[in-house]
Amino acid sequence: MFWLGVVVVFILAQSKQGWNEWGFRITVILSLGANLVVAIVSGTRRRSTRPGLWWGFLGLAAQFSLWGAYQLAEVASTNAIGSLSLSGTDASEEEQQVAAFWGLFLLLHLGGPDNLTAYALEDNKISKRKWIELVFQILGMCYTIYNNTHRGARSWGLLLAAYVLMILAGSVRYVERAMAQNKANLDKMQEEASSSGGSSKDDDKMDYSPKCRRIEAGNASRIEKEIKRPGRSLSDREALLLAQDLFPVWRHALVDSSVDPDSKRQQASEAMLTSPEWDWESRCQVAEMELSLIYEFLYTKAILAHSWTWRYYLIRLLSPLSTAAAAFLFSSWLLHPDDNGCRRVVWGSFVGITYALLTVTFLMDVAWLLRALGSTWAYAYLRELAGGAGTRRWWCRLHRMVVRLDPLRLFGRDPVSHRLWSGTIGRYNLLHECSGARGPFRPEWWPVSKAGDDKPKEMRYLHKLPKCVKRLLFERVTKILQEAIDKQKLKKDADKNKNKDEDEYKKMYSREDIRTHWGQKAFLSAHEQDERRPMFGTEFEEDVLLWHIATCMLLPHIRRRGSTTPHAWAIEVLTEYMMFLVAVRRQMLPGLVLHSQLQVTRKTLRDEVWVKTERDKRSKRFLPGEGFMMENKEKLAMFLRHVTRETPPEHVKEEDFIQIKGIEGTRLLAHAVELYFALSGDKKGPDLPEPRLDDDMLEFIFNVWVDKLVYAAVRCSREAHATQLSASGDLTTVLWMLIQHAGPPCPVCPPYYHPSYPPVCPPCYNPSCPPVCSWYPQCPPQHEKPEDHERGYAKEEDDEHEDSSSDEDSEE
Repeated sequence: MFWLGVVVVFILAQSKQGWNEWGFRITVILSLGANLVVAIVSGTRRRSTRPGLWWGFLGLAAQFSLWGAYQLAEVASTNAIGSLSLSGTDASEEEQQVAAFWGLFLLLHLGGPDNLTAYALEDNKISKRKWIELVFQILGMCYTIYNNTHRGARSWGLLLAAYVLMILAGSVRYVERAMAQNKANLDKMQEEASSSGGSSKDDDKMDYSPKCRRIEAGNASRIEKEIKRPGRSLSDREALLLAQDLFPVWRHALVDSSVDPDSKRQQASEAMLTSPEWDWESRCQVAEMELSLIYEFLYTKAILAHSWTWRYYLIRLLSPLSTAAAAFLFSSWLLHPDDNGCRRVVWGSFVGITYALLTVTFLMDVAWLLRALGSTWAYAYLRELAGGAGTRRWWCRLHRMVVRLDPLRLFGRDPVSHRLWSGTIGRYNLLHECSGARGPFRPEWWPVSKAGDDKPKEMRYLHKLPKCVKRLLFERVTKILQEAIDKQKLKKDADKNKNKDEDEYKKMYSREDIRTHWGQKAFLSAHEQDERRPMFGTEFEEDVLLWHIATCMLLPHIRRRGSTTPHAWAIEVLTEYMMFLVAVRRQMLPGLVLHSQLQVTRKTLRDEVWVKTERDKRSKRFLPGEGFMMENKEKLAMFLRHVTRETPPEHVKEEDFIQIKGIEGTRLLAHAVELYFALSGDKKGPDLPEPRLDDDMLEFIFNVWVDKLVYAAVRCSREAHATQLSASGDLTTVLWMLIQHAGPPCPVCPPYYHPSYPPVCPPCYNPSCPPVCSWYPQCPPQHEKPEDHERGYAKEEDDEHEDSSSDEDSEE
């Protein structure tokens, strides 16, 4: 539809007179239509990646339409404001006044819809030039009003009042969008958190005042009560409200700020992982709802609902009223006779476009008002003001009404459940790709998306995450996090630590293990007596390649043994997902980028192993009797068992081996073959003392892959997580959110004004030996005497105690 409009604009541009007559009108219509498309289609971003041919193309079409409408809305509005004139045409004086009235709606369009302020994370970086441009655009519209208002006419005051109402509404919405983008800038949020000692300035005032401590204690007790409530599973709406209550947890995670581990809020957050009443589905529900709130926080105007509070809702309430008043004033001006007693000559497209602008703007303002009042941000604000069960019941009724009016209901979808992660992951099997197989969805010549991402490239690898695999994964991750929480508590309690079995204590995961190890902890737990060379890569991407090849070789071996444990399928899904991150979605992995290593390994597998061996007559020697029924990737796995970089001994036939050139690119492939023999037990190698049983081996390999996935989730940058939220999220992002509830991965320093100071950092700073705590620069200068701090904090605590007592007396 919009590209048809662009074609029409191009055709009309061939005629100067035609463009002068219709160019500005078409631009205004395109701006209005683009904003409508953005408002309607923006919700598809949360479910833009789904497996399947038709779903994939529909998702691409929706994303392409959204990107095009987003760009067109800003370009059309800006250009129309810059060329706000009908000079050189036959337009009457009244029609030029109406055209000036349209320009005020262009400011509203630049303000954008409430459900999308930034298409990409980079859009939140507002430069000084953007602020200057915003000011001059508003001043330009004020000059247009002054220039097109004909004082002395009989009813000029009616149109001037409509002008003033709409320019106020448009200016406020335009500035509002710029403020939302500026506040959602991660770098700015990080600077504010660092300058205030780990949290934003507003949060600091709230977190440590006596009144807000009571509010926080009440929130924490309510969260614990909700978590420990047995008897029924958690609904989507309850998970959403609980995620809103846990706002400080994911707010601190988003800016990498410090957290007080002894605070009631953090203890309530940890209770979500340690409570026996909760299953893995409830924990996953809350984490996914938290990610949906983070998306709103970064890409919509919800951040203003948190920071502006009552001002935000007042603007939403006044917007439809001002639009309705402007429509009434315009209609009165249009019907009011001029000085000669005749009705104003404004006909045709001028009246139709004006009423279309007023009608659509009013309906959208009403929609944003209902959306704001029915959001969980309004629930949090109302609960903070009034509290009590009555507020919750009142909000729930309004929320249900808004949900019933949501357009997703027309497609049979629940708007609350639509917030959850789609459960789509990518699966990339390196042996499958190197054995001559092609993806079913996209040929090699298919171009990448015009929206700047690799969605067409990813589409051929998308699959649904099986529920059984998801259950095994989240149960294992929950167990790791519970061990980390318990181990942290044991460190603080020396008596319990003495009674704890030392071997069992060493096997427990710690927060440091989660942050620094990518499988070594699972290996040491299973082979505590094995001190031989490690079976892990020096870089994380190299390690994933190494274990992926060895695992792909191992899976056919397990199937031939007849093992049917659920860990076998989970291992296959996890290894292919991690390889998908390496090959396709590399921004979601930490560490060095080793593109050349992947390319050389893939080329060696395809050319040196698969192509040469498949064409050779001796390939049948490497396959079992049922080799003709194997898939290509299974055949390649069998070929790899005979790969060697060294020259075979004289007493061994060369036909029994596949010799590859000893270049650097083949080193990883040879190590993967060694790792396979160490794990499979086909022959006793130097790495394992004895062949392992199938069930134990599969559980061990599954634990190693879970450790790698947890490491990737923790060490992935917050920018990558935030960017992936705009593309329906990722499995690592869900795990990252869940892990944040276990506390920071390493001990952090509380701000110097916090009662729990002195911090955990060492008392002195040696530049040649960096401290363990990554938040160390936030600590106060260490050269000051600790006694001064203690005296100061003792005085502050006494003052706070007096303030708290006075507040309680006044409330009584």
